[in-house]
Amino acid sequence: MIGITTEQKLASLLRSIIDGEKDIELSRQSLAEQPDFEPSTAFKRIDRLSFGTLSYSAFSDFLRDNSIVSTSKDLSNLFKIYDSNADGRINYSEFLNIVLPKTSSSLRQLALDRRPYYVAKYEALPYETEWALARELDREINYIRKIELLKEDLVARYDFSNIEAFKLIDSERAGVIDFDNFYLFMKRNGIFVSESDYLSLLRRTDRDDDGRISYEEFVESLTPINPITTSSPVRESSLKSSRAITQSTIFNNQEKVRSSSPVRQSRTLAQSSYTPQSSSALKKSNLEYYDYLNESNKKSRTLARSGSPTKNETPVKSLSTSYVKNSTVNNTYSSPTKKTHIQEIEDHQLATALKEQMDVDRDLQTQLNELALRTDFNLLDAFRFFDKDGKGSVTKTEFKLGCNEFGLFPTYDEIYLVMRKYGNEHDQLMRYNDFATMLTPKDPECALHLEKKVPSYADQSELSLIFNSTTRFKVKQALNSIINNENASEDIRLRLNKRQFFSVYEAFKTLDKHNLGNVNLTDFKQALVDFGIYATLKDLDNLLIRYDKNQDGKVSYYDFVQEMTPKSPQKI
Repeated sequence: MIGITTEQKLASLLRSIIDGEKDIELSRQSLAEQPDFEPSTAFKRIDRLSFGTLSYSAFSDFLRDNSIVSTSKDLSNLFKIYDSNADGRINYSEFLNIVLPKTSSSLRQLALDRRPYYVAKYEALPYETEWALARELDREINYIRKIELLKEDLVARYDFSNIEAFKLIDSERAGVIDFDNFYLFMKRNGIFVSESDYLSLLRRTDRDDDGRISYEEFVESLTPINPITTSSPVRESSLKSSRAITQSTIFNNQEKVRSSSPVRQSRTLAQSSYTPQSSSALKKSNLEYYDYLNESNKKSRTLARSGSPTKNETPVKSLSTSYVKNSTVNNTYSSPTKKTHIQEIEDHQLATALKEQMDVDRDLQTQLNELALRTDFNLLDAFRFFDKDGKGSVTKTEFKLGCNEFGLFPTYDEIYLVMRKYGNEHDQLMRYNDFATMLTPKDPECALHLEKKVPSYADQSELSLIFNSTTRFKVKQALNSIINNENASEDIRLRLNKRQFFSVYEAFKTLDKHNLGNVNLTDFKQALVDFGIYATLKDLDNLLIRYDKNQDGKVSYYDFVQEMTPKSPQKI
């Protein structure tokens, strides 16, 4: 629970973001009004060495020429915000995003329509233009510096957590922040905002330009660029709870479930910031679902009471015979000192495939986060839409019919891929714990929030009334993202395996540069960086979770083969 002081600090931070953005926008407009300001000429003025992109040193030299002091940290923070392709340099389009007005299309076009002119290597722009450009960059740097300090102060509060802060503003539990709930939150804290203020906030937070702030956008806007290492007790407790594999405490017979099913402990992951998949960390017991059914039966008085079956543990999946022989890894192999041109091409294809995988995983997690934040959504009631007979498991056909309930009509090939990923490979059934794993986001706070949801225990005939129309649509979006994710993943696997010179073994060797026989988060990161692909820590975490089957923080060759081998018999 966030206290009054922390709530006021949150409101003050949002107000500062708005005020700073409005001030910088005025500076951008003032710069665009300068008759001698022509963007490409200004870009070349800073790019003294004609590299075609701007480095830290180019910005530093320009600011120093205009008597403005900037630290390496200041410039690093500026690049992390505006360097959209994360290549460590600012290209021309990114430069335009820094210096051109956002709210006046006429001024923006006026600046772009000016004719470029020549500026010698050691000459400056005309005085007024040079000064206006330097002032705009100085204001941007000072703004970032101030906001970062406010963010660090906020997240260091003992009672602060991202999800509680989001819920403070999202009073209607819509899963997004719009002008109405933002206005009410700020007013409650004695700050009155206008629609233009809200638009200024969106320019700094709304990454997908939908006019609203999602939970992920909200978290990104509050997280310091260089996160502090200490955590508040509230967040530490939240993370520990989300990582501990325990049974739910929602139901009346919790003690019975706990005594009959051992508590599994999560592994401590070393040498990386890797966080185990939240859907696995918050394991759902299949018995829990049977308890839910019993409670629902008691409440409705219409279904016969049935006993709880013994817990059915999901067997460990085995590799198909087509690649079992490849699972024996010689950990003493040596990578060649110099790769052939063909090997370099295949390595680039692997890096591209990993980036595509991160992109689709990121989209899926966005949908799962939004669904978890819906007030009326919970996993137990959702599973009832698929398990009509209360058996505790669903077949491929039942899963397909359940998707139809939400207006989604997947093919049997798509259902096969989803069941292969989340269901039991041996009996081709999806149980409640599999279903919970599928719909639980990896974000620990969202996962914990979903874990605490209490079901309605409604009768089957009343099930259609449990979720409102918006929540049903969010369920449809989440299921569709899961299906699209598996389709995209399968297409990536097929594309790689159809390449004449691609080898899963050679791909693993490319990642395992130190010949350790396993791959960690740093190895994935380096393989991407080698080809100019820069990923966020969260994206790398999600990628590692996908490949790390036993969640020990390392990907063995066995794990790698499992993920890289095509799954669908219809496509092979």
